[in-house]
Amino acid sequence: MSQSRSKAIIDLGKRLADQLGDEADLAALWLSHLLAERMAAVEQAEGEQKIAAEEACVRLILELWSKRNSFTDRHRPLRDMDAILRTLAALDVERPDHRYFGSVFRAANPADTPEVAAQWLKFATELDTIAKELIRLALGQAVEAMDTDAADWIDLAAKAAAQEPVEALIVRFVSPGSGGKRDWEKEARAKRVGRLREFIALAEQLADRLERTKRSGGRKAKPS
Repeated sequence: MSQSRSKAIIDLGKRLADQLGDEADLAALWLSHLLAERMAAVEQAEGEQKIAAEEACVRLILELWSKRNSFTDRHRPLRDMDAILRTLAALDVERPDHRYFGSVFRAANPADTPEVAAQWLKFATELDTIAKELIRLALGQAVEAMDTDAADWIDLAAKAAAQEPVEALIVRFVSPGSGGKRDWEKEARAKRVGRLREFIALAEQLADRLERTKRSGGRKAKPS
């Protein structure tokens, strides 16, 4: 194992030790002390003893990380992401195709579709695409409102090449991209505001069209 990865795993271990350091929970406190002792042994040892101490420490950290979901709720890393994770899983917004009637959209032949029907289908696909962006925006706002430390845990796990937490999906989904954080955030927010305004415009078009259809006695009408 490379020295850089060993250091990253030990950094993850330090965070786990802090997480488990609870005097009200003897089992958690014992694990916290055990981690601290193993990490101290690595710092104090030399030569072959240091290599052995580091290997033992790394094994313990990775084992605890792999079993983190068995920790009690107040000690479990990323526990505050549970509600968002359930919402994301239920929405299934990462699927690449259209959520509703995907097979119909894929099989449709524009040449065989009446113009009015084709326009409504296009309108529906635009709504589907924009809805995904709005869901992403809403989840991102939820993550920000929770003031979660999920990104820190996921960054530590990634550097340690440890088992990736499923919560990483959330962080990637609501905060895609990297580098130039401030510029990227400004650009992402502007894009999402634009998407929201597109959705509002499409919804208003649909409402206007339905209202005109109602006034015309139910005759077929094209979307605006």
